[in-house]
Amino acid sequence: QRLGVDYDTCVGINPRLVYCSLTGYGQDGPYRLMAGHDINYISVAGALGMIGTRDGTPAIPGNMLADYAGGGQNAIIGVLTALMARDRTGKGQFVDIAMTDGVIGLNTQSVQSYFSSGEVPAPGVTRLNGGENHYGVYQAKDGCWIGIGANEPWFFDNVCKILGRPDLSEHQHDPDSRVEIQEFLSSTFRTKTADEWHELMADKDTCVTKVYTFDEVFSDPQVKHREMVLELDHPEAGKVRQVGIPVKLSDTPGAVRRFAGVKGEHTDEVLGELGYQKGEIKRMRQKGAVL
Repeated sequence: QRLGVDYDTCVGINPRLVYCSLTGYGQDGPYRLMAGHDINYISVAGALGMIGTRDGTPAIPGNMLADYAGGGQNAIIGVLTALMARDRTGKGQFVDIAMTDGVIGLNTQSVQSYFSSGEVPAPGVTRLNGGENHYGVYQAKDGCWIGIGANEPWFFDNVCKILGRPDLSEHQHDPDSRVEIQEFLSSTFRTKTADEWHELMADKDTCVTKVYTFDEVFSDPQVKHREMVLELDHPEAGKVRQVGIPVKLSDTPGAVRRFAGVKGEHTDEVLGELGYQKGEIKRMRQKGAVL
């Protein structure tokens, strides 16, 4: 608005404009001008307060939950929805995305549980954040970690059979058996390395996998098969690796067409598309107006 390119100004020039604003707290409300980063947005949205250990210390996620999911992905959804609406109505609209709103939306299951029961989800105590023996992490013989997500009874039954205690399967949700199951799983997973458990159980309908460190992710056969690592030829850096394209389209698959530009790399191209002639661009560059 300060620069004169706010939505109200721009829509007066082009009523078909789809204009997206992506901020921490949104375009209205008491926090609209408050500074923040991802950790602040997930704090206000309640996500950080649910992540961590049972001693109550929050664990900051390594991935930026608000920036990427609550913000970026919702911005894409909002813009695409507005474009589809424009196809029907002929009019554009303003897309107001707040990262905090997005994280609250991602918390849907915990929010609905709180609304129905009144119980506040705390770190390490709810069904999906470490409160259940069959959904958590266990340390292996080599100090690495195993993640188990055997929520459904048939998955937990398979785990118990493979580990040699099929009798524990029927006590999956028995509070009186929780300590016994916890101690059994903890001690048993320490008898093999994380790689050995992964190899033994990953394809046995157990929902058991190794907790990868980043240097292991990109050598995983599934990750490689899905082409989530791309090796490309950079004109200056040579062979470089980049994250692959997660949205797989059958008819119009995505591709990396160019690398991130260096400063000024596309100046002539962009200004040329706007109608400037080579002489004008040269003069602007000499004056320092552009790179």
